[in-house]
Amino acid sequence: MRTVILSVETQSDVMRRILASAHGQRKAGDDRISFESVSDLWRVLAPKRMEIVRVMTGTGPLTIREVARRVDRDFKGVPL
Repeated sequence: MRTVILSVETQSDVMRRILASAHGQRKAGDDRISFESVSDLWRVLAPKRMEIVRVMTGTGPLTIREVARRVDRDFKGVPL
Protein backbone atom coordinates (compact mmCIF):
# COMPACT_ATOMS: atom_id res chain seq x y z
CA MET A 1 0.00 0.00 0.00
CA ARG A 2 1.34 3.40 -0.93
CA THR A 3 1.64 6.00 1.83
CA VAL A 4 1.26 9.70 1.10
CA ILE A 5 2.21 12.34 3.65
CA LEU A 6 0.11 15.52 3.74
CA SER A 7 2.04 18.50 5.06
CA VAL A 8 2.07 22.26 5.40
CA GLU A 9 5.46 23.58 4.25
CA THR A 10 7.05 26.74 2.98
CA GLN A 11 8.17 26.93 -0.64
CA SER A 12 11.80 26.90 0.53
CA ASP A 13 11.20 23.61 2.40
CA VAL A 14 9.66 22.08 -0.73
CA MET A 15 12.55 23.31 -2.90
CA ARG A 16 15.07 21.86 -0.43
CA ARG A 17 13.38 18.44 -0.71
CA ILE A 18 13.25 18.68 -4.51
CA LEU A 19 16.97 19.46 -4.68
CA ALA A 20 17.79 16.62 -2.29
CA SER A 21 15.74 14.28 -4.47
CA ALA A 22 17.54 15.49 -7.60
CA HIS A 23 20.84 14.58 -5.91
CA GLY A 24 19.65 11.08 -5.05
CA GLN A 25 18.95 11.82 -1.40
CA ARG A 26 15.23 11.09 -1.59
CA LYS A 27 13.98 8.55 0.91
CA ALA A 28 11.96 5.65 -0.47
CA GLY A 29 8.29 6.03 0.33
CA ASP A 30 8.61 9.76 0.97
CA ASP A 31 5.64 10.73 -1.20
CA ARG A 32 4.17 14.06 -0.12
CA ILE A 33 1.45 16.50 -0.98
CA SER A 34 2.45 19.86 0.44
CA PHE A 35 0.33 22.92 1.05
CA GLU A 36 1.50 26.46 1.75
CA SER A 37 -1.04 26.99 4.51
CA VAL A 38 -3.51 25.13 6.67
CA SER A 39 -6.33 27.01 4.93
CA ASP A 40 -5.14 25.65 1.55
CA LEU A 41 -5.10 22.13 2.96
CA TRP A 42 -8.64 22.46 4.34
CA ARG A 43 -9.90 23.96 1.07
CA VAL A 44 -8.71 20.87 -0.80
CA LEU A 45 -9.64 18.39 1.93
CA ALA A 46 -13.23 19.36 2.50
CA PRO A 47 -14.91 17.60 5.46
CA LYS A 48 -16.25 14.69 3.38
CA ARG A 49 -12.85 14.10 1.78
CA MET A 50 -11.17 14.31 5.19
CA GLU A 51 -13.58 11.66 6.46
CA ILE A 52 -12.37 9.34 3.69
CA VAL A 53 -8.73 10.03 4.61
CA ARG A 54 -9.54 9.37 8.28
CA VAL A 55 -11.15 5.95 7.66
CA MET A 56 -8.29 4.89 5.38
CA THR A 57 -5.52 5.96 7.76
CA GLY A 58 -3.64 3.04 9.24
CA THR A 59 -5.51 0.38 7.29
CA GLY A 60 -4.25 -1.89 4.60
CA PRO A 61 -5.52 -1.70 1.04
CA LEU A 62 -9.26 -1.03 0.81
CA THR A 63 -11.63 -1.31 -2.11
CA ILE A 64 -13.71 1.72 -3.05
CA ARG A 65 -16.79 -0.20 -1.92
CA GLU A 66 -15.24 -0.81 1.52
CA VAL A 67 -14.31 2.87 1.89
CA ALA A 68 -17.87 3.81 0.90
CA ARG A 69 -19.27 1.38 3.47
CA ARG A 70 -17.04 2.84 6.20
CA VAL A 71 -18.18 6.40 5.48
CA ASP A 72 -21.79 5.30 4.95
CA ARG A 73 -21.99 6.56 1.36
CA ASP A 74 -22.85 5.08 -2.01
CA PHE A 75 -19.63 3.92 -3.69
CA LYS A 76 -20.33 6.25 -6.64
CA GLY A 77 -19.98 9.17 -4.20
CA VAL A 78 -16.45 8.17 -3.19
CA PRO A 79 -13.83 9.74 -5.49
CA LEU A 80 -11.05 7.55 -6.88
